[in-house]
This record gives sequence, structure tokens and C-alpha cells, in this order.
Amino acid sequence: MAAHSGGTQGRNTVLAVFASDKLPGGAARASLLVQAGTLLAKKSVEIVVPAIEGNVCMPLIAAASSAGGKVVIVAEPGFALPRALPNVSVETPGDPAACQQRVAELADAYFLLPLGLKAVSNFHATWVRGGGGKAGKTVAMLNRDRAFEVMRGYVADVVSHSLRNIENYAIFSDSVEDLWNRLARRL
Repeated sequence: MAAHSGGTQGRNTVLAVFASDKLPGGAARASLLVQAGTLLAKKSVEIVVPAIEGNVCMPLIAAASSAGGKVVIVAEPGFALPRALPNVSVETPGDPAACQQRVAELADAYFLLPLGLKAVSNFHATWVRGGGGKAGKTVAMLNRDRAFEVMRGYVADVVSHSLRNIENYAIFSDSVEDLWNRLARRL
């Protein structure tokens, strides 16, 4: 595996980022989303964000765009970008299934911040449409405030017994920067 230089095989890494901004936590949650968007932009990561069923994480998108990062929103027809943001483009491939398929096609890996139920559902459908575990794409989960503790337990207790090198497929951390650093080593 080559050393990470901000990209995979001569191009920037593309992460499908799933997050929710409509969960409890207000300012703390917004700060976390801004931190993640800014960090990924500074690492020259291209961010793909689904906008399905009205779920789109604007604080993350705005932060990444403001930091000079490239963001692609994959949305259902009729989605309107709330305000002009540099470096943000919108693709509208069709219904939710088409959006999920497109996000899966673009992504080198999945980056999950604490999620609401809609975002979890969209991530799972996207992951499945992209080939699930057979696709070999890493799923990196920010376990801040134990947001993914149940999944972490499942991976450790069940999945790890049937899949070698599970750490190449599922990464957990409670820090955005640590999560990115651990993921970058696998891309």
C-alpha cells in the first residue's frame, strides 16, 4: 500500500459522508460537523453527501466549502442548494435508490458522523447498493459519545470471527482527526 498523499491512485480520496444536523446537541453537534468538514477539506478529500428525503447536513457542507474543499451533493430531483457555496456541485440522478447508487459509485470509503434514523437508513441502503462488504470499502465511524457503540460491539463480537482484518473494513474513533488518520492509512 502506498503512503497516503491526499488521494488514491493519483486522485483525491472521495468519502461519502453521512451525518445528521437535526439531532440533540445544538452548538456542540454543529461544532463537530464544522470540525469534520474543515478537516476533510484541508486533507484534500472530496466529500460526497447524499440529500435524500430532506436529510442533508449543511453545517458540514458549508464548512468544507469554506475551507476550499470540493463537495458533491447527490440529491433527489427538486433539491435546491440553500445558498451559493463555492466548490459545491449538485447531481440529481433520480429517486432515492438512484442517489444511493451514485453515492456508492463515487465513494472510496464511508465516513459516518453521529446519525439520525434517516441518515442511518440512507447509509445502509447506499452501502448495500455499492456491494456491501464484498466491495471492500472501509466504513469509518465517529464513536463520539458512544454513537456507534452497539455497532462496535457487533463488529467485535460477531463480524470479526468471520472476516479477517476487520480493522480494514470497520474503524471506530471518538476523534475526527484520529478517525481520518486511521482511515487514510487504509486508502
